[in-house]
Amino acid sequence: MVKRVLSALFIFLLLLTVLTRAEAAEVEEESTAEVQTFNEESEEESTEETPTVEEQHEEAKPQPTFAERTANMAQVKAIRYSQGKGTVRIVVDITKHAERKEMRLENPSRLVIDLKGAWLDNAVSKSTEIKSKVITQLRAGQFDKETVRLVLDTSEVSKIFELDGGPAGRRLVIDLGTPEPEPKPQLKTETPSKPKPEQNDTSKKKLTVEDPEPPEDISKLPDGVPSLEPVEQPEVDNPFELPSTLSEKDREKLLEKERKEQEKRERKERK
Repeated sequence: MVKRVLSALFIFLLLLTVLTRAEAAEVEEESTAEVQTFNEESEEESTEETPTVEEQHEEAKPQPTFAERTANMAQVKAIRYSQGKGTVRIVVDITKHAERKEMRLENPSRLVIDLKGAWLDNAVSKSTEIKSKVITQLRAGQFDKETVRLVLDTSEVSKIFELDGGPAGRRLVIDLGTPEPEPKPQLKTETPSKPKPEQNDTSKKKLTVEDPEPPEDISKLPDGVPSLEPVEQPEVDNPFELPSTLSEKDREKLLEKERKEQEKRERKERK
């Protein structure tokens, strides 16, 4: 009986010793890990570079004011636009030349223009709506301390160039769209009016038939008519008295000639 009790006690003490050693090992591992972590942190802190004297002086310097910072930069003083037939012209009034960078963005289609080394005046409108098929909206803003960004909601091909002069001293011109062709004037074709037929009013006009005048030289007659040789007329006191020496045929011809000359003189007198 005593032997059993002693053996049980021995086993209990052995187990207790094993458990105590296991706990001591765990505590030792934890302390070792903590010491290792502390050493690593100390090494990192020691490896950090300490600021030099020059860097400390620079940090101590006062920051430049806005006027000092923008003294050598271009100032965007105004943005204006005008419209034409199928075109829109945008003019950016700027004090000096600024480096320009352009890019296209899609969905929706936009034209982006960055002006490097420039700053935007507070008086410039940040957003402008344009009622046109070429462009719908124009936005302007200070993208960063040294960049002004213009965003144009348009898909049209643009032409960008700079000009001297203007209110600020220089102008950035952006042309959008293509001019619409002017309509050609339509020529009116007038159909010629038909001339009205002349109405013969026999009641107002009297038709007169004049006898044709005989030729002065009766020897020059048309073909087929026999020519007559001139007959010498004797001098008589009375022109209407015919000499008895003339034949009957010559007398009739002479009387006919006298009669026609008399009618001719009467017609002249009537005129």
